[in-house]
Amino acid sequence: MGERVLEVSNLTTVFHTKKGTFPAVYGIDFTLDAGETLAIVGESGCGKSVTSLSIMHLLPDRIGEVAAGSSVKFKGTEISGYNNKQMSKLRGDEISMVFQDSLTSLRESALDPVQWTPEGWFTVNEGRGPSLEQEAPDLPECVFERNLHDDFDRPELNLEWEFVRNPDRGSYSLTERPGWFRIWTRDGQLHELRAKNTLLRREQELCYTAQTKVEFYPDRDGEQAGLTCYYSTATYVRCAVCWEGGRKLQLVINRNHGEELKAELPLKECPVYLRVVVDRLTRSFFYSYDGVSWETLGVLENCIYLCDEGVPDDPKRHTGTLVGIYANNGGCGSRKPADFDFFQYDDRL
Repeated sequence: MGERVLEVSNLTTVFHTKKGTFPAVYGIDFTLDAGETLAIVGESGCGKSVTSLSIMHLLPDRIGEVAAGSSVKFKGTEISGYNNKQMSKLRGDEISMVFQDSLTSLRESALDPVQWTPEGWFTVNEGRGPSLEQEAPDLPECVFERNLHDDFDRPELNLEWEFVRNPDRGSYSLTERPGWFRIWTRDGQLHELRAKNTLLRREQELCYTAQTKVEFYPDRDGEQAGLTCYYSTATYVRCAVCWEGGRKLQLVINRNHGEELKAELPLKECPVYLRVVVDRLTRSFFYSYDGVSWETLGVLENCIYLCDEGVPDDPKRHTGTLVGIYANNGGCGSRKPADFDFFQYDDRL
């Protein structure tokens, strides 16, 4: 018999809802030795995924909880009491999970040639469908340099940027204030499809730092502008200069159950630098008035809700997480400029 890799004893997981606390799995026991394959089989909704999420410490915060008395040992070490920092050292390198979401799992990407018809339509691979093998075209190698720092001093945006949906071109500008990217607030919040001018770039690393400098002076409740880690209208984090009875800096999350305020503090009447440091599932947010001395706004652990598989009740998730800047008026109807001096993306901590 090989080394005992995993030993699960009396695993019980509960979910806290508005109607009470309910068990999702109860008293699960199993072992797995090196070289073995173990299949957990059951009908839909019986708790297979919840069991795996419990072992991986990927349950949604404050909603899912592994009950006292549960035991999970990995290579002889009890990990049920590990915090997120301890688990982040195991996840990926030691323990991994392939999620069952049929929309995102085991999908393959491929390159096939495209032909244009005389009518202006295109066909893929001459209509033969996806190819298992394809001959590469004889083209020169073209290496694109990554643009990690954008001073917004060009007449157009770099190719790394994308809007979450078709932008309102009358509500942003690279020329009204040269060297700054200006977004005019408009109706539509981040959780609404009508929020147009949210400018993002893809997260390309598990660990990175992003920061910006924003000049924004709101004076009506709801007005906001700042930095966002964005997955969709259902799940995001926003670190924003806003007006809520005064000029403030807020850290707000949405885990597909509405916005939750995580931190708030008053701001001076001056530009402010915003920074997020991403270390796998942990996201730490900072602010500064000079770009040199930084203060902590808040630390968010286990941000699984920003992952493709992180929200079980939101099945259409396959876009990946993005980071960037935004501005809107929170529904108050105002039109106010939010100016961003630069955006820096560092592919290291």
